[in-house]
Amino acid sequence: MQPHDQDNKDSLLQAGRLDAVEGEMVKPPQSRHGRGWSTVHVAPGEKWGLEGRVYIKRQSGYFTRVYWRFFRKTPRLVCEHRALNYFQQHGIPVPEVVSFSETPAVTELIIREVPHAQPLNEYLESDCPDAEKDATVSQLAQLVARMHRLKWVHGALGNDHILVRDDGGVVLIDLEKTHWDPLRIRRDLDRFWRRTDGFDERRRKLFLETYQDCLKR
Repeated sequence: MQPHDQDNKDSLLQAGRLDAVEGEMVKPPQSRHGRGWSTVHVAPGEKWGLEGRVYIKRQSGYFTRVYWRFFRKTPRLVCEHRALNYFQQHGIPVPEVVSFSETPAVTELIIREVPHAQPLNEYLESDCPDAEKDATVSQLAQLVARMHRLKWVHGALGNDHILVRDDGGVVLIDLEKTHWDPLRIRRDLDRFWRRTDGFDERRRKLFLETYQDCLKR
């Protein structure tokens, strides 16, 4: 993208011309306390030479503070981009990053859609055999334990942010709140139980036993 093209896109976004941006809007634009905005569009991947679809996430004025840059406000999509790259390097399944850009006006992150996947709760309520569901729960427990062993927390772990592919593979998504924080690991796990359906006592025990075993490795 040429500099003047980016400037033009930023101007359109700042003016609220969100319809001028490629892709179908996934949900209405969000705002934080009346300041800034956040949008998510979905678009065909052909423009980026990809099969399937991509998600285009754009934000302006959405900031947080993190340990590694505590005295500077950091755009949330910068945090998500960093987490995606870190997790990919350490073998934690997350969506593929297609592109990332940051300007004073807008931060943009484009990721590839996880094909043939459904939220965790829908998968657990499906008619898949119990043995396959148990294998997926064990895989999820290992994945969460690996993340926590690295001292990272997801920050919003729950049904909507855990996808299960057709082959039973688990993928973590929506990493805007994901960051390194060794003091909040227990809170991250507690949040997971509050935001996750479909676990009976047997499956909950399976998850916890697998999680604890993986933490000790």
